[in-house]
Order: sequence, then C-alpha cells, then structure tokens
Amino acid sequence: MKLGQPGDRLSLARVFAAMLVGGLLLGLVGYLFDLVIGPLIGMSGWWTVFGSGGIILGAAIQVNREFAVPAPAERAAVAVRLRAREEAREEATEPDS
Repeated sequence: MKLGQPGDRLSLARVFAAMLVGGLLLGLVGYLFDLVIGPLIGMSGWWTVFGSGGIILGAAIQVNREFAVPAPAERAAVAVRLRAREEAREEATEPDS
C-alpha cells in the first residue's frame, strides 16, 4: 500500500514506521520459531535475530521506494535533456537542401 508521494516531507517518518512494523512482524515470526524449533536445537532468542532482520528489510524496502525514485522535477529535467539531444541528432542527420 502506498501512502503519500516519494520524497515528500513525511518520507523519513514512513521509513521509520516501516522499520518498526518490519521488526515487529518478523520478531513475532522469530518468537514462534523460538517456541517450536528453539527447544529442539537448544537455542533461544531467535526473535531478536528475526526482529533485527525485519528492521533492516523494512528500511531497505521503504528507502528504495522513497528515495530511489526520481522526483518529478528530476524526471522533467531528464526529459528536457533527452528532447534536446534528439533534436540535435535530427538536425545533424538532416540532409542539406
């Protein structure tokens, strides 16, 4: 679900929220792993491992969505440069009459 526009003033808040949600969700998965598999292998504390991974994964996904997408002004500037380059190429290839 997408909330807001990438690069707006709430981008960083959405990144932190994704980190918290990712950490909580994968922490719960790790807790269930602790209950089921932990006693069999004699190790506990997997919720911390899963939770840390959730924080990292949540941040990576949201940061990619927020900051890897060019802003509208950047897209417009690139479009202007491409148009100018194509026009220059067309003028260079036109035969002189």
